[in-house]
Amino acid sequence: MKLPRPLEVAAILGITVAFGSLLLWPVHAGKDSARKYACLSNVKQMALACIMYASDYDDRFPNRDNWMDASVPYLKDEDLLQCNILQRERKDPQIYGYAFNGQLSNAKLPRRPDFVELVFESMNLARNASGSKGSLPNPGRHKVGDGLPSNNVSYADGHAKAIASPP
Repeated sequence: MKLPRPLEVAAILGITVAFGSLLLWPVHAGKDSARKYACLSNVKQMALACIMYASDYDDRFPNRDNWMDASVPYLKDEDLLQCNILQRERKDPQIYGYAFNGQLSNAKLPRRPDFVELVFESMNLARNASGSKGSLPNPGRHKVGDGLPSNNVSYADGHAKAIASPP
């Protein structure tokens, strides 16, 4: 029996590695997609917790200085207050990565809640962070289908969506 030449072995190994990486790419992309949707779910649940808080307190949202603490009783799991992407990268229990719209601090429910941002991803990583959409990470923490960066934002009516980062 004739032994294979080193060049043939190298070619077969190269093809095998290339084919394997093609097979593993969807698995990696699937994990990123799962993290993005987990974050979107977290933002939505935080918004719903703030809305439930408001329904118990004369239709007023929590104070911006303790909005996370005030919404904990309305959440099924306090861990969702922390961005899973940031936790994976930094492994720091003091990093949260979400902010509350500071203009809604102790405010009544807005007339057009579907246009008013409530909880969103933020560059301010502290617990109970608040501010405006100007604190959105740029580029965004997630990639949308076409590869553009995006951030997750929830609104005062309880819906949440990914919005593209500004150019």
